Amino acid sequence: MSGLFKKWFAPKCPVCQKPLAADREPVCHIKKCPDGHYREESYYTLGVRVTYHYNSNEQRE
Repeated sequence: MSGLFKKWFAPKCPVCQKPLAADREPVCHIKKCPDGHYREESYYTLGVRVTYHYNSNEQRE
């Protein structure tokens, strides 16, 4: 039952609905779409969250 709740509340890409891959850096936490549609950076020490939504014609890193 807890697996079902975890699946419902897992962060997903708003474009393709795939689960976001998480990565940690010393300063922030990064969640990104495996296909590159969406990226979210959370800077908890500053209380800031930055989100990037990429169009198909934009360059990605």
